[in-house]
Amino acid sequence: MQIEQYGLKECEKIRGGAVVVDVIRAFTTAAYAFAAGAEKIVLAATVEEVLEIQRSLPGSLAMGEVGGMPVEGFALWNSPVQLQHMDLSGKTLVQRTSAGTQGAVRTRNATHMAVGSFVVAAATVRLVQSWGVDSLGFVITGSEANSGGYEDAAFADYAQALLEGQTPDAQTYLQRGLRWRESYAHLQDEWTERMLADLALCLEADRFDFAMPVQRENGLLVVRRTPPGW
Repeated sequence: MQIEQYGLKECEKIRGGAVVVDVIRAFTTAAYAFAAGAEKIVLAATVEEVLEIQRSLPGSLAMGEVGGMPVEGFALWNSPVQLQHMDLSGKTLVQRTSAGTQGAVRTRNATHMAVGSFVVAAATVRLVQSWGVDSLGFVITGSEANSGGYEDAAFADYAQALLEGQTPDAQTYLQRGLRWRESYAHLQDEWTERMLADLALCLEADRFDFAMPVQRENGLLVVRRTPPGW
């Protein structure tokens, strides 16, 4: 399998399988949402699109951020800490973030797609293997966000090692994500503390044994978790 990494500007070039990566925090948050019982997550590019989709899906909840900050009118922030003790059983979420969901929306030519992060790493690798594709692109969404994409590239390198049959030490790759701290040194203490709490949940390998494949459903970009025991 040919494996390459792409940024947000190049991800349209992917024609085979794609894993859109946002470790901190979109697709760690998504994994926590599924662990809390969410049925599906619809991905959107803009706040306006989220609100439009939400109106068309009664009972759905808006989730995400703009510039890393909560959005007025959204029920949920882009925070795994916020979700870890919630009950979202059967809920549909509509997610917009500044990096992760942008990558998914732009990766429009892939034959197969999943979103991924460290908390679902091994399951994501199993999903990719089940596709039987000849080429795979990892979309490093953080490359144009504040983090510089360090943790997303680390995830891609870790997943590639697993795909190649190696037995890599996850901690070596997780440590690369700690560079994220430097990007938020300018924030107010309250937000810095909340984001650092999220960081602890984001930099954990294989907390959940499910993957997050993406499909087009009625014109919407929909993420669902793989079923138990898949």
